[in-house]
Amino acid sequence: MKRVVADPHVVKLDVRDVDEWIGESSSPYGKDFCPRKGRIPGSVWLEWYRMMKPTAQGPMFKSPSEILAECATVGIGRDTPVVVFCFKGARASNTFVALEEAGIRDVRLYLGSWNEWSRDPTLPIEEGLPY
Repeated sequence: MKRVVADPHVVKLDVRDVDEWIGESSSPYGKDFCPRKGRIPGSVWLEWYRMMKPTAQGPMFKSPSEILAECATVGIGRDTPVVVFCFKGARASNTFVALEEAGIRDVRLYLGSWNEWSRDPTLPIEEGLPY
């Protein structure tokens, strides 16, 4: 992931909740669960549930075209390399499947996600609202 952060051609897709994204909370398990709050530098934000829609049978993935439209809002197209992450990989795994189903060709999962990244004080973070 350290190598990916330095590569402007790879989209770092953070799918956590808004309070985690802006650094108000460190995890879904509590505001101060991790030692640091914020996000991985250069990441873009698209909450994981935006890949889903309600149905009579319960939440289901949106159609591939709907998912691609959501992705386009953060600069992701079919040929965009993407590394998706969340807090520990669960929400990112959901998004990983959605992106692959929508035809994004190069999707990878950072399984360690924010839980791993935030615990290493030598790794850079961004905090607050992005520019």
